Amino acid sequence: MPTIQTRVEHYKCTICGQRLNKGTGEKIGHHRQEYKNKVFYFCENNHELCFVACHKGTEIPLGYASTKAGRHAKLEAHKAFDMLWRGITAHMSRTDAYLLLAGKMGLNVDDCHIAWFSVYQCRQVIKIVSDYWFNKEIL
Repeated sequence: MPTIQTRVEHYKCTICGQRLNKGTGEKIGHHRQEYKNKVFYFCENNHELCFVACHKGTEIPLGYASTKAGRHAKLEAHKAFDMLWRGITAHMSRTDAYLLLAGKMGLNVDDCHIAWFSVYQCRQVIKIVSDYWFNKEIL
């Protein structure tokens, strides 16, 4: 099961590769009031805003910095993935769900974090979960 880990990639822009700046939600212009003083890492280079929030009460990034499209893809991937282990549709543990996902994606379970995924990998997550439900795969 994934744990809080940091890698050098957590502090680099996924667009330009430059080191990310640290600031608050206010600095990046986040519209939600509760994020005004939350810690973020972001890139201000000449491209679309790329940022990542930090775990609550820490300066540890939740994942890799993303653009709006990347953040949306991660949100959608989590919605699909969480159905495997959360809520009324759940029928496996979180650990088993990550093991299934890692196996299908050819990843080591320690590297299987949706917050670390690209848009392409997030689409893979949605397809894997969809195939699992609609094809009634057996673990």
